[in-house]
Order: sequence, then C-alpha cells, then structure tokens
Amino acid sequence: MESREIIKEYISMAFGSLCVAVAVNFFMVPGNLVFGSASGLSLVLTQIIPIKMSMMNLSINIFFLLM
Repeated sequence: MESREIIKEYISMAFGSLCVAVAVNFFMVPGNLVFGSASGLSLVLTQIIPIKMSMMNLSINIFFLLM
C-alpha cells in the first residue's frame, strides 16, 4: 500500500470513531437509549453497577477482545 492510502485509512478510522463517540455521548447516554454492542451493554450495566460508562465500556471491550 502507498503511504497516502494508509494515512487516508487512519484518518477515516479516526473520523468513524469520533462519530460513534459523539453519538454515544450526545444521544444514547442522555436519552437512555440502548443499542446493541458493547456501548449498549455498558449503558445497561452502569444503571446497575455504579461505575463510569467509559470504564464499563473499556472493560467490556477488553473482555470481548480476550474471548
């Protein structure tokens, strides 16, 4: 791969991650909307377990990574 293509892919991944983070923090959490994936599961679990959603999401993602 050409270095410009690699840089373009990294920028695209960073932008996609930013879009997901904005959607979670501005729509899912304030509205108590539950979607699938680790974000939805962490939103449900933070209602039961008093821990920050970011730490819960990180823990769930690490668990899924190790599975």
